[in-house]
Amino acid sequence: MQESEFWAFETYGEPMAVLRRERESWREPGAGQVLVAIRAIGLNRADVLYVRGLHFPPDHLPSGVGVEAAGEILALGEGVAGQGDWTVGQRVCLLPMAIVPKVQGAFRQVGLYDLSQLLPAPPDHSFAEAAAL
Repeated sequence: MQESEFWAFETYGEPMAVLRRERESWREPGAGQVLVAIRAIGLNRADVLYVRGLHFPPDHLPSGVGVEAAGEILALGEGVAGQGDWTVGQRVCLLPMAIVPKVQGAFRQVGLYDLSQLLPAPPDHSFAEAAAL
């Protein structure tokens, strides 16, 4: 089983003081899910306020962080291939309002997301530009 890293926090505070890198094993995508290698993230004021507990704070800790990212598909769960042109290697963006930071968070190397939380990245955009969308 492969491992990747992600950022999380156990207590509210200044991001540099409370954020820590964690390790987790990749899980295979289930039905309707997609495994995504994150290549770029968006960091904004809301993320800082979230870690401080001032912007839609999670109802429990520990929590992941971040909702904006772009990457490429590593694996498709059952039924995903039949729901459009989704393919391994395809560039995708996360839909920020569909991401639950405490559970998924975008500040990670690899993430498991529902297909409804993704959309294809514009082919003429870099990963950084796509994450900013």
